[in-house]
Amino acid sequence: NLPAMFRQRPMRELAGFSSTDAASHLMAFGEYAAMYLAVWSPRVWSPLATAADVLKSPTGAAASIADHLTRWDACAATQGKTFRELREKSFDAERTSVELFRDAVPRVARVLANVATYMIFDDHEVTDDWNLNARWRNRAYSPERPLGRNVARNGVMAYTVFQGWGNDPKKWGAADEANKPNHNRQLLEQIEQAFAGNGPYPAAQTNTDRLDELTGIPGTVAKQPDFHYRVPGPRHLVAVLDTRTRRQFKGQGVLPANLLGASLNDQVPANLTDGRELLLVVSPPPVVGPHLIDAIAQPLLQTIQDMKVGLAEVATGGGTVQQPLGPCEPEGRPVGAEHYDAESWFADEVAFEKLLARLAPHGKAVILSGDVHYGCSLIVDYWRKGSPEPPPARIVQLTSSPSRNIFKAIVEAVLRSSALLQRYQAGPQPERLAWTNESSIAVPAGAVIGPGRRARLRRKPSLVPARLWPAGTTIPGDKPPDWRWRLSMARDTRPDSTRPPLLRQPLLAAELNPGDPVPGYRLIAARHAQTAFTHLDHLRQMVFTNNIGLVSFTVDGGGAVTVVHTLLSRDAPDSTTFAENTVHTIALAATTEPRPELVTT
Repeated sequence: NLPAMFRQRPMRELAGFSSTDAASHLMAFGEYAAMYLAVWSPRVWSPLATAADVLKSPTGAAASIADHLTRWDACAATQGKTFRELREKSFDAERTSVELFRDAVPRVARVLANVATYMIFDDHEVTDDWNLNARWRNRAYSPERPLGRNVARNGVMAYTVFQGWGNDPKKWGAADEANKPNHNRQLLEQIEQAFAGNGPYPAAQTNTDRLDELTGIPGTVAKQPDFHYRVPGPRHLVAVLDTRTRRQFKGQGVLPANLLGASLNDQVPANLTDGRELLLVVSPPPVVGPHLIDAIAQPLLQTIQDMKVGLAEVATGGGTVQQPLGPCEPEGRPVGAEHYDAESWFADEVAFEKLLARLAPHGKAVILSGDVHYGCSLIVDYWRKGSPEPPPARIVQLTSSPSRNIFKAIVEAVLRSSALLQRYQAGPQPERLAWTNESSIAVPAGAVIGPGRRARLRRKPSLVPARLWPAGTTIPGDKPPDWRWRLSMARDTRPDSTRPPLLRQPLLAAELNPGDPVPGYRLIAARHAQTAFTHLDHLRQMVFTNNIGLVSFTVDGGGAVTVVHTLLSRDAPDSTTFAENTVHTIALAATTEPRPELVTT
């Protein structure tokens, strides 16, 4: 009834979802289950449909609900084309991508069969933008849109069976404790009831209200399972975070969410026991990212998108993400927060600071993340007030992403072509001073500071940058910051001679010949081009191509621990083999650098 390529409009209008790539969005539980099987097993694949099979007008039962489907025929008519002429090129491109993916499934299956594998969901296990903000949640889960609830419920149930259950099977099967029912086991039981018998499904005895609570759509936190979990090791503990179902929101609009909400203490241990020495945290979105992206690029792109949406609405007389638009706009017009995923940890600064404060007493912690379509390593050195002052903590963020879906090429091109942006990315290192209550910073009378910075001085907590204060600005000696931190980006410091051959800076192979200077000039131009691509190459610090991260640890004779983050990426343009193009070696000992101080101009 809801054929492939026709689902964008019902997913937007009837389900209230904001994904702009929902033409063939998964909907039924069986579809989510089939996708898991296709992703993990080469045995279930059958020949792919062709354009002739898919690009045709709905017939039968689908025709009876054509008013709710994407109106490709109407869109094509506005351009003097048939539906197939309109969409065949993009369909063929998608089919090619699926074929490439299919060919890699046997290799992925072999990897998963031979290593211990733990998993946690992010948004794409259910839908792009899943639980993004209060506006999204209120729209997708409203009583007027049962389709939104149904699709999200199906996605979470499939995740539970195919991923969540295997992370900690004992927890999912344990009996109720006194005054503490096991909601994990209850979810498995409810799923079993929903698919009992020979159909139709869900079975008549299904308690969909309870399933909604158990899958967080939206339910009471006290009545839903713990999708987060921990994996103990001999000398370390891994805490895997659920940043999707425990969120808390400010207001009912598009403000960024607190990703852990009230569950911070449950999800992140306050201390380590049983002789363990190191905490590893798995957060699907990175806790810290490059300052250029988190603090500048993301907010700027969101503002630009909002301006584009506003101008389009003025020009067309309305139309938003959930309202009907023209037949050629089935994806709607998502606002900036939805189009560019305003949900990073740094977007909610108070929640971000609470997580750092939770990690700091450990002295050292390593965070593993993905999701953002680049790979890098960042370091947060964190000082706390005390008498005597505790040594600074070191929190290391290791990000590896993506293994398949690379970032837009224009982002890498802009950064590569701008020496200024590359310099900004490498430094100066962002520094923050923070007070639990209002700041004690005293700005001299008549000094001019921006309204945003002035507002930060009066907030609770007060979170202010350390630099660019007017001359004469001071901090009273008896009211120093309660905490402060510095963010730095790791860089591959290996000499050229030890890096993969393609990345080494080329040397001139011949001198200029006055009689025939052209070959020499070509060599110089090629050397400059290669130097721009390698010497200032972001592979030293950031990887935008497909990458996989390997994390290892070394301990020297004195017990000092070092983490090594090796990012594997292609060893040549268009290659299918890899090289260790980026290696970041980071000491986990407390830094000996001076703590951030207030800096005046």
